[in-house]
Amino acid sequence: MLPPTVKPYYYLTQDGSEMDLVLVKGIKPVVYTEIKTTNEPDLTKGFHESFKDLKCKSGFVVTQYRQTSYSLSEKFAIVGLHDFLINSLPLILKLR
Repeated sequence: MLPPTVKPYYYLTQDGSEMDLVLVKGIKPVVYTEIKTTNEPDLTKGFHESFKDLKCKSGFVVTQYRQTSYSLSEKFAIVGLHDFLINSLPLILKLR
């Protein structure tokens, strides 16, 4: 599913900030993804710290059940897993 130029990584800092999935093209993070098991995720301080550290243009909070996607800000949105894999991810990888 991922082009050979895009690699998946888990991001964790010494202070505990983490991001479940970061897709990197070359040495540049393209998109970050936090994976949650609830439709109303609580975004932690570590989430926001990782967001600042990675300097990605877009990010997603992926939930297993969400039927309707919505934006939390200009930078990231909450989407269901199916929508992320079928719609969001292919579009992002083509644009970057």
